[in-house]
Amino acid sequence: MKAISDSKILSQQETLELISKFANGEMLEEVVANNGKIVEVPVSGQQRLKALEMMARRWGTFTDKVDANVKVDPVVIVDNVPKGDGNARAD
Repeated sequence: MKAISDSKILSQQETLELISKFANGEMLEEVVANNGKIVEVPVSGQQRLKALEMMARRWGTFTDKVDANVKVDPVVIVDNVPKGDGNARAD
């Protein structure tokens, strides 16, 4: 049973090839023409754009890579406040 269901699932390579065919306009879809006949036409621009978007996401085209390796000098706290009796007033 597992072998049968595995054969029905597309591999990664098959999936990429199918998406590529959509993006290239090689896939055809059936539509009803004005005269009522069913004709095959290339997939719509919207479907091609979606396929291109999927491929771009697959290849990481839309990922913003930011270099986060920044050298930061450490903060040094210096205790240089003069010690007093605590009763001094600042006027």
